Amino acid sequence: MAFNESGDLLYAWAFGAVESPGISESLESLYVWRVHGRSITHQHEFETHYPSVTLPIQQTKLNFLTAFQEERGRNEFTAVLLPYDSYPGCIISAGEGKFFPAQVQRLLLYHSQKSPRYEQELPTVKVARVFQHHSLVTVARCGPLGWGKRCLKEHQITYEDGGIQLLDKTGKVISSIESEAKQTSELAVVQSGLDLVVVICNINGTVEFIRFEMRK
Repeated sequence: MAFNESGDLLYAWAFGAVESPGISESLESLYVWRVHGRSITHQHEFETHYPSVTLPIQQTKLNFLTAFQEERGRNEFTAVLLPYDSYPGCIISAGEGKFFPAQVQRLLLYHSQKSPRYEQELPTVKVARVFQHHSLVTVARCGPLGWGKRCLKEHQITYEDGGIQLLDKTGKVISSIESEAKQTSELAVVQSGLDLVVVICNINGTVEFIRFEMRK
């Protein structure tokens, strides 16, 4: 589960069978609730379903922005939700370096429909954060075959006809980084005038700041 930046939307990712009319198969589903002050609406506002690609599970585990890897050798799955800041939607980190934009749909219109998973494999990503609703900023290995120095990259989110959202796989290298960012690191993107500042906080107590120009 995760809140967006402003705290007015709560996102949850669920695994298993959904008991509702027209749906009888194993699914992975995104639910979004509207938050008003200190209260959350009883009925979720958005609901999107995807064909399940995980093994049968005995226990569901939903985490915040702390881990990107599926736990190997165990019969459970970890999903990470990366909400947009300025638009209803999020990027799903689906384990094993796979990311895809959730196609957020209103409940009453698309309750029983399944959405395609437009996944991109980003196997060298260590930590990531969505900026507003148009890019995924990541720390990844930028050398050949996933080796080499860590760098900061920006992957654009594009919007196609029919509300389809796609994530750019290649991405643009913004800068090399000096700190040893890992999956336990936290990343924030802050706008400063016409520039963006990325803040990387590492578990060893180091903090790194990278400033770069926004794409036009």
